[in-house]
Amino acid sequence: AIPPLTESFETRLKRAEQLYADQKLEEAWAISKELLIQEPKSVPALFIASQIMAARNNLAGAIQLISQIDPADPQAGPAATGQLSEWLARSGDLPSAEAKLRGLLKQYPTAVPALRLLTAILHAQGRRWDAGKVLDRIIRLGDFTTPDLMSLVDLHDPSDEQELRTAFEKFAPDNPLSQLGEVRLRLYADRWKDCIDRLAALTKSNPQQLEPWIWYGEALLETAQIDKLPGWLKTPPEGHLRHPEYWYIAGRYWMLESKWDTAARCFAESLELDRRHIGSIQSLSECLMELRLPEQALEVREQDGKLVRIKDLTNQIQRGSAKDQAYFEIAKLYEQFGDQVLAFGWEVIALAQTKQPIPQNLIALQKELQAGKVFASPTLEKLPYKSWPLPDSQSASLADNKDQSEQVQSTESSAIRLDDVAQSLGLATAYDNGSKGNKHWTTLEGLGGGVSAIDYDKDGWPDLFFSQAGDSPLSPTPAYLPKQLFRSIRGTGF
Repeated sequence: AIPPLTESFETRLKRAEQLYADQKLEEAWAISKELLIQEPKSVPALFIASQIMAARNNLAGAIQLISQIDPADPQAGPAATGQLSEWLARSGDLPSAEAKLRGLLKQYPTAVPALRLLTAILHAQGRRWDAGKVLDRIIRLGDFTTPDLMSLVDLHDPSDEQELRTAFEKFAPDNPLSQLGEVRLRLYADRWKDCIDRLAALTKSNPQQLEPWIWYGEALLETAQIDKLPGWLKTPPEGHLRHPEYWYIAGRYWMLESKWDTAARCFAESLELDRRHIGSIQSLSECLMELRLPEQALEVREQDGKLVRIKDLTNQIQRGSAKDQAYFEIAKLYEQFGDQVLAFGWEVIALAQTKQPIPQNLIALQKELQAGKVFASPTLEKLPYKSWPLPDSQSASLADNKDQSEQVQSTESSAIRLDDVAQSLGLATAYDNGSKGNKHWTTLEGLGGGVSAIDYDKDGWPDLFFSQAGDSPLSPTPAYLPKQLFRSIRGTGF
């Protein structure tokens, strides 16, 4: 029953709060309405009334009520802003929710719930790089989970927030970022050809948007539309120099142009922004070999091996097949890699898993991380990459450079001609790396297969043995294709 108005405002407010806690929403709502009639600007009444309204599935009404609370209110302002941000996100208005959160975090930079919600909002839009920077802050603060660490292993892997993504698509179907979340999931499944036209349209209609432009450039690379890259490079949105994927794509382009020093500089710039970028590390190693720096190339390749091993171990953890030692190994690998943030995070999780106390050196490291200390990348420290030219110093016109390169390639290729005669010789085989677009990366996908030449029957003619993988071991019923041995028929066929 609704209490009589003879009760004090504070008594009825507490009663409404208790009824809300007990999920007696209709009674709680009836009291909260009376409270708002009596004191329409009462912050506690607005707060509890908005919560009751949201619980009654009236999110729009809840947003309208809680928006009346002044964000500058020293008592309820921060909580109201955080709650408003959550409801805006749930309603699909991710841009407004993000703006509210960023304003709140300027005042309260260590508010982990706000950081977590911001991370989810960024993931829902396919903005993994931006989300990674927020997750880095969460780990530095020490309030993190194993999934947080997993999400930072490779920012190319998706981290879907389906509920928020779907709400955003309904709220703003024409916003390019409302479509990018789904597109990024498709790209992870290697559906580049399916998405490139969509990315091209998003980039053309929203030339100021960075993320669609970035992934359109990546799609041009993946679909071998290299002739379009010079035009792409000429039309960057604001902020592109602060995105590691831009530098990676630019580096790949200059590799194709055989501008090894410029390509290497691009990959180094990418690694300054994201030292865990596997593609940039692998490509940098290739460039160093071309620059006749084999020792440095091998050192960089060793760092790549650490990241591949980490990815393999985290996949074991996801499958539930890893032992406690895997957590310690990951922490050690990150420490050797020079990534003190994730080395700290994984060691803390490893100690918690094995119920061990946190040592003083780790507590001291956390204080440094919380203070914002930045650790230099050992991958880059030994390289003279600042002396390598940036793309802008290569040529006034990327398009002219492309034309000249094509002329040189045409001249050089006229002396050598290669024909594909595999089918005519009887070599019918195709390697299946097990990629099925699932959310798990397997070592087989990264390493690939190979072929060996052996004279197994000792007739003097080399025979060919092709390895094979087949389905992903993560599939419910994995099927593996057979390996193939082709016997040479005196060099005339197989």
